[in-house]
Amino acid sequence: MNTKKQIEQIFKEIEVYSSHSLFELARQKYQELIELIENSDQLEHKEAILKEITRQTEGIEEEERNFDGIDKATRMSQKELDVVKQMVCAPDVGDSDEATWEVARACLILGQYTTALIEFSRLIDNRFKPVFAAKNILRCHVEMSAFDEAVNQYKEWSLSGLFTLRQMENIRTFLQELLYKNNIDRLITNSRAENIDHEQGSLDDEFIDVIGVKLTINDDSGTKQEIMLDVNYQKGSFFSVLVPKENLIVLDYLKNVKEIASLEMYSSAILFSERCLVCETNEVKYGPRNGDYSVSLKILESE
Repeated sequence: MNTKKQIEQIFKEIEVYSSHSLFELARQKYQELIELIENSDQLEHKEAILKEITRQTEGIEEEERNFDGIDKATRMSQKELDVVKQMVCAPDVGDSDEATWEVARACLILGQYTTALIEFSRLIDNRFKPVFAAKNILRCHVEMSAFDEAVNQYKEWSLSGLFTLRQMENIRTFLQELLYKNNIDRLITNSRAENIDHEQGSLDDEFIDVIGVKLTINDDSGTKQEIMLDVNYQKGSFFSVLVPKENLIVLDYLKNVKEIASLEMYSSAILFSERCLVCETNEVKYGPRNGDYSVSLKILESE
């Protein structure tokens, strides 16, 4: 897709997100648009274009202020979701798995777990990034405190043959860590006893799963504070953490910093630290984490 087509596509997504009051996602797309234009060698009059984008971004912020003032609900109905899927994506990819993934991701980050479950399940049926989709389904169940459903879903997958033995072990380890992190003392065993040593890994599960992170910041008195945050979404090096609404120090920090020099990350196997780029902050408007904030980050390559 050439630069012009990409710009048209992003503008279409911005329009749809704005029309459904998903202002944080609209602002995220504006940032993506700015980066695309700044890095393009095919465009003239960049300064004029960027100035217009800035003006439109300010308009989005004004809409959001008006929206917050009337406390309108942001949960999308299934009919609205269908409209979003049709309008967000270009005609040639409107029904694609990548489009479904983007809708599922948005629902998960915004706390619309029931809808996210449906969309991620479709991706597993279509064999599109099945391990990533499976892990996000388990995240949805756990975020809704539906721990039995998460375990039952794992057992169903284990017996279905949809995943290889290596993939199932990857998913099992991930679920086990989620349960332990939520103080659920329940051991998950593999329902298939075959040897997995001979199986090849897949590109779908190469990146280390991040279960939680520890952020170290200085409070107003200069004292260091260590804060543990849950991870509620991950796709490769991109992930999101949940910040409780009452934790104003962390929210202010993440809203004002562009890059975290060293963020401790916890996986099911190791503890490691990496540089992270702070990408976006979204308020969760639905579900058990209503009012909390989801902050999107990207793990950067080591210098």
